[in-house]
Amino acid sequence: MDVLKNSVFGNVLELNEVSRSGKLTRCMLLSQPFYKDKSKIVFKVFGHDVAFTEDDFHNIIGLKIEASDYSFVDARVNRLKEPYFSEVKKGLKVETLYKFMQKRSRVRDGTSDDVCVDVEVCDEDAVKLAQIYLLEVVLLGKFNGRNISDCSMKIIDGEELYVSFPWGSFYFDEFNYNLSHLLTSESVKKKPIGRIPSYMALGFPFFTQCMDNGSV
Repeated sequence: MDVLKNSVFGNVLELNEVSRSGKLTRCMLLSQPFYKDKSKIVFKVFGHDVAFTEDDFHNIIGLKIEASDYSFVDARVNRLKEPYFSEVKKGLKVETLYKFMQKRSRVRDGTSDDVCVDVEVCDEDAVKLAQIYLLEVVLLGKFNGRNISDCSMKIIDGEELYVSFPWGSFYFDEFNYNLSHLLTSESVKKKPIGRIPSYMALGFPFFTQCMDNGSV
Protein backbone atom coordinates (compact mmCIF):
# COMPACT_ATOMS: atom_id res chain seq x y z
CA MET A 1 0.00 0.00 0.00
CA ASP A 2 2.89 2.38 0.72
CA VAL A 3 4.27 1.74 -2.77
CA LEU A 4 0.84 2.34 -4.29
CA LYS A 5 0.37 5.61 -2.37
CA ASN A 6 3.73 6.86 -3.63
CA SER A 7 3.02 5.93 -7.25
CA VAL A 8 1.80 8.14 -10.11
CA PHE A 9 -1.84 7.47 -9.21
CA GLY A 10 -1.31 7.82 -5.46
CA ASN A 11 -3.42 10.99 -5.31
CA VAL A 12 -6.48 8.97 -6.28
CA LEU A 13 -6.33 7.30 -2.87
CA GLU A 14 -6.82 10.70 -1.22
CA LEU A 15 -10.25 11.37 -2.72
CA ASN A 16 -11.73 11.95 0.73
CA GLU A 17 -9.64 15.11 0.98
CA VAL A 18 -11.08 16.64 -2.21
CA SER A 19 -13.78 19.23 -1.60
CA ARG A 20 -16.72 19.51 -3.98
CA SER A 21 -19.35 22.09 -4.90
CA GLY A 22 -22.67 20.36 -5.61
CA LYS A 23 -24.13 23.40 -7.36
CA LEU A 24 -21.18 23.76 -9.71
CA THR A 25 -21.19 20.03 -10.48
CA ARG A 26 -24.90 20.16 -11.32
CA CYS A 27 -24.41 23.16 -13.64
CA MET A 28 -21.60 21.38 -15.44
CA LEU A 29 -23.60 18.19 -15.92
CA LEU A 30 -26.44 20.23 -17.39
CA SER A 31 -24.12 22.07 -19.76
CA GLN A 32 -22.85 20.94 -23.13
CA PRO A 33 -19.09 21.24 -23.62
CA PHE A 34 -17.67 22.19 -27.01
CA TYR A 35 -14.83 20.16 -28.51
CA LYS A 36 -13.02 23.07 -30.13
CA ASP A 37 -9.61 22.43 -28.68
CA LYS A 38 -8.35 19.19 -27.11
CA SER A 39 -6.23 21.18 -24.65
CA LYS A 40 -9.28 22.55 -22.83
CA ILE A 41 -12.92 21.87 -22.02
CA VAL A 42 -15.11 24.81 -23.03
CA PHE A 43 -18.62 25.64 -21.80
CA LYS A 44 -20.91 28.43 -22.93
CA VAL A 45 -22.06 30.55 -19.98
CA PHE A 46 -24.34 33.49 -20.84
CA GLY A 47 -22.74 33.72 -24.25
CA HIS A 48 -19.16 33.62 -22.95
CA ASP A 49 -16.60 30.82 -23.21
CA VAL A 50 -15.59 29.38 -19.84
CA ALA A 51 -12.63 27.02 -20.10
CA PHE A 52 -10.97 24.39 -17.95
CA THR A 53 -7.54 23.71 -19.38
CA GLU A 54 -4.91 20.96 -19.24
CA ASP A 55 -2.78 23.25 -17.08
CA ASP A 56 -5.64 23.70 -14.60
CA PHE A 57 -5.99 19.93 -14.43
CA HIS A 58 -2.26 19.42 -13.95
CA ASN A 59 -2.08 22.02 -11.14
CA ILE A 60 -4.85 20.23 -9.25
CA ILE A 61 -4.14 16.54 -9.73
CA GLY A 62 -0.44 16.59 -10.60
CA LEU A 63 -0.59 14.12 -13.51
CA LYS A 64 1.94 14.87 -16.26
CA ILE A 65 0.86 16.98 -19.24
CA GLU A 66 2.92 16.50 -22.40
CA ALA A 67 2.39 16.04 -26.12
CA SER A 68 4.22 12.79 -26.90
CA ASP A 69 4.05 9.85 -29.28
CA TYR A 70 3.96 6.48 -27.54
CA SER A 71 2.75 4.43 -30.49
CA PHE A 72 5.77 2.13 -30.09
CA VAL A 73 4.02 0.63 -27.04
CA ASP A 74 1.68 -1.33 -29.32
CA ALA A 75 4.53 -3.60 -30.40
CA ARG A 76 5.35 -4.62 -26.83
CA VAL A 77 4.29 -7.93 -25.26
CA ASN A 78 1.67 -7.73 -22.52
CA ARG A 79 3.69 -9.54 -19.85
CA LEU A 80 1.02 -9.17 -17.14
CA LYS A 81 -1.73 -10.85 -19.11
CA GLU A 82 -0.16 -14.21 -19.94
CA PRO A 83 0.72 -15.53 -16.44
CA TYR A 84 -2.38 -14.25 -14.66
CA PHE A 85 -5.09 -14.26 -17.34
CA SER A 86 -3.97 -16.95 -19.77
CA GLU A 87 -7.54 -18.30 -19.96
CA VAL A 88 -8.77 -14.98 -21.39
CA LYS A 89 -8.60 -15.38 -25.16
CA LYS A 90 -9.98 -11.97 -26.16
CA GLY A 91 -10.30 -8.76 -24.15
CA LEU A 92 -9.64 -8.74 -20.40
CA LYS A 93 -12.80 -7.48 -18.68
CA VAL A 94 -12.83 -5.14 -15.70
CA GLU A 95 -14.89 -7.72 -13.83
CA THR A 96 -12.26 -10.41 -14.44
CA LEU A 97 -9.48 -8.20 -13.10
CA TYR A 98 -11.54 -7.31 -10.02
CA LYS A 99 -12.36 -10.93 -9.18
CA PHE A 100 -8.71 -11.91 -9.66
CA MET A 101 -7.57 -9.22 -7.23
CA GLN A 102 -10.36 -9.99 -4.76
CA LYS A 103 -9.42 -13.67 -4.51
CA ARG A 104 -5.84 -12.72 -3.71
CA SER A 105 -6.53 -9.95 -1.22
CA ARG A 106 -4.61 -9.93 2.06
CA VAL A 107 -5.98 -8.95 5.46
CA ARG A 108 -4.08 -6.86 7.98
CA ASP A 109 -2.43 -9.73 9.84
CA GLY A 110 -0.65 -10.84 6.68
CA THR A 111 -2.78 -13.89 6.00
CA SER A 112 -4.83 -14.27 2.83
CA ASP A 113 -8.55 -13.96 2.39
CA ASP A 114 -10.14 -16.52 0.02
CA VAL A 115 -6.85 -16.97 -1.84
CA CYS A 116 -6.78 -18.96 -5.05
CA VAL A 117 -3.52 -20.91 -5.01
CA ASP A 118 -3.30 -21.66 -8.73
CA VAL A 119 -1.28 -18.52 -9.46
CA GLU A 120 1.08 -16.75 -7.10
CA VAL A 121 1.30 -12.98 -7.61
CA CYS A 122 4.52 -11.22 -6.65
CA ASP A 123 4.27 -7.93 -4.77
CA GLU A 124 5.50 -5.86 -7.73
CA ASP A 125 2.84 -7.27 -10.05
CA ALA A 126 0.17 -6.89 -7.37
CA VAL A 127 0.89 -3.15 -7.24
CA LYS A 128 0.84 -2.92 -11.05
CA LEU A 129 -2.55 -4.65 -11.24
CA ALA A 130 -3.89 -2.25 -8.61
CA GLN A 131 -2.59 0.70 -10.66
CA ILE A 132 -4.32 -0.68 -13.76
CA TYR A 133 -7.57 -0.96 -11.80
CA LEU A 134 -7.25 2.62 -10.51
CA LEU A 135 -6.68 3.93 -14.03
CA GLU A 136 -9.38 1.94 -15.82
CA VAL A 137 -12.14 2.00 -13.18
CA VAL A 138 -11.60 5.03 -10.94
CA LEU A 139 -10.16 7.51 -13.43
CA LEU A 140 -11.74 6.29 -16.68
CA GLY A 141 -14.92 4.94 -15.06
CA LYS A 142 -15.21 1.71 -17.04
CA PHE A 143 -18.08 -0.71 -16.35
CA ASN A 144 -17.49 -4.34 -15.37
CA GLY A 145 -18.22 -5.49 -18.91
CA ARG A 146 -15.71 -3.16 -20.56
CA ASN A 147 -12.27 -4.29 -21.65
CA ILE A 148 -9.07 -3.28 -19.89
CA SER A 149 -6.76 -1.40 -22.24
CA ASP A 150 -3.98 -3.65 -23.47
CA CYS A 151 -1.86 -0.57 -24.12
CA SER A 152 -2.33 0.73 -20.56
CA MET A 153 -1.24 -2.62 -19.12
CA LYS A 154 1.95 -2.53 -21.20
CA ILE A 155 2.76 1.03 -20.13
CA ILE A 156 2.19 0.36 -16.43
CA ASP A 157 4.32 -2.78 -16.63
CA GLY A 158 7.31 -0.77 -17.85
CA GLU A 159 8.63 1.07 -14.79
CA GLU A 160 10.43 3.92 -16.58
CA LEU A 161 7.72 4.28 -19.22
CA TYR A 162 4.99 4.28 -16.58
CA VAL A 163 6.62 7.16 -14.70
CA SER A 164 7.40 9.22 -17.82
CA PHE A 165 4.05 8.66 -19.57
CA PRO A 166 1.85 11.82 -19.75
CA TRP A 167 -1.16 10.35 -17.90
CA GLY A 168 -2.60 13.83 -17.39
CA SER A 169 -2.83 14.49 -21.14
CA PHE A 170 -4.19 10.99 -21.76
CA TYR A 171 -6.85 11.25 -19.04
CA PHE A 172 -7.82 14.84 -19.92
CA ASP A 173 -8.21 14.06 -23.63
CA GLU A 174 -10.35 10.97 -22.92
CA PHE A 175 -12.85 12.95 -20.86
CA ASN A 176 -12.82 15.99 -23.13
CA TYR A 177 -13.78 13.76 -26.06
CA ASN A 178 -16.38 11.74 -24.13
CA LEU A 179 -18.08 14.79 -22.61
CA SER A 180 -18.22 16.55 -25.95
CA HIS A 181 -19.98 13.59 -27.59
CA LEU A 182 -22.47 12.71 -24.84
CA LEU A 183 -25.34 14.57 -26.47
CA THR A 184 -24.31 14.22 -30.12
CA SER A 185 -25.00 10.54 -30.83
CA GLU A 186 -27.56 9.72 -33.52
CA SER A 187 -29.99 8.19 -30.99
CA VAL A 188 -29.96 11.41 -28.95
CA LYS A 189 -30.14 13.74 -31.96
CA LYS A 190 -33.45 12.17 -33.05
CA LYS A 191 -35.15 13.10 -29.78
CA PRO A 192 -36.77 16.54 -29.41
CA ILE A 193 -35.23 19.01 -26.97
CA GLY A 194 -36.44 18.36 -23.45
CA ARG A 195 -37.23 14.69 -24.15
CA ILE A 196 -33.86 13.23 -23.25
CA PRO A 197 -34.48 11.55 -19.87
CA SER A 198 -30.85 11.03 -18.93
CA TYR A 199 -27.29 10.51 -20.08
CA MET A 200 -24.25 8.92 -18.49
CA ALA A 201 -20.82 10.49 -17.99
CA LEU A 202 -18.62 7.62 -16.86
CA GLY A 203 -15.79 8.53 -14.53
CA PHE A 204 -16.92 12.15 -14.51
CA PRO A 205 -17.72 12.62 -10.77
CA PHE A 206 -14.03 12.62 -9.78
CA PHE A 207 -13.18 14.88 -12.69
CA THR A 208 -15.82 17.41 -11.61
CA GLN A 209 -14.27 17.48 -8.15
CA CYS A 210 -11.01 18.54 -9.76
CA MET A 211 -12.80 21.19 -11.79
CA ASP A 212 -14.68 22.44 -8.72
CA ASN A 213 -11.32 23.33 -7.22
CA GLY A 214 -10.08 24.86 -10.46
CA SER A 215 -10.75 28.05 -12.39
CA VAL A 216 -14.11 27.19 -13.98
